[in-house]
Amino acid sequence: MKIADHDSDVLVSNLHRCGKDPLQWDQHSRETLDKISSGMSRALHDPKVFWFAEITAKLRVGFCQEIFPSQMFLNKSDGRSLPTKQLAKTIMSDGREAACFTSTKVGAAIQMVDDWWEEGAEKALRVSEYGADSDTLLARRGALSGRDFYSFLIKSDEFLKDVEKKGCISPDYHYLMAVLAKGGMFQKSKGK
Repeated sequence: MKIADHDSDVLVSNLHRCGKDPLQWDQHSRETLDKISSGMSRALHDPKVFWFAEITAKLRVGFCQEIFPSQMFLNKSDGRSLPTKQLAKTIMSDGREAACFTSTKVGAAIQMVDDWWEEGAEKALRVSEYGADSDTLLARRGALSGRDFYSFLIKSDEFLKDVEKKGCISPDYHYLMAVLAKGGMFQKSKGK
């Protein structure tokens, strides 16, 4: 990975977090994450800096664990009688085809970080404005809870003051920044 302010590419592998605390990393991981975050920060603040990351990952799966590769979107109006469900494929270096994960599926997996929605949450949710739980069809961060994206956005100045005073980052601030990094169209309805 090429990072602004660093002459060489940065190879990121085997980052190790210590426990559940998102701020506790081993020394090598901390140094690597500092380089990455400084490069991202420069790219977000300096319009002359471009930040690009090419990510290759290997998955370790458990015995008999199901894997669901991405599917292609097929246009049924083209007149061909192809099966409606086909896996997305990539060509490997030796010419063989292999099922793959598209950037959409990888992006969705990367967004599965919201374990801040409840103290001691048993599972991470996909980052969203209201903490949508697709398993139970519930909004874990409903508007009435005051723990939704829009409530935290209004209080974002308070989060910054807390960081300056206490020297630590609130899990709510991590959630707020994760939603902003995810992006999208933030359209809060007008209250009556």
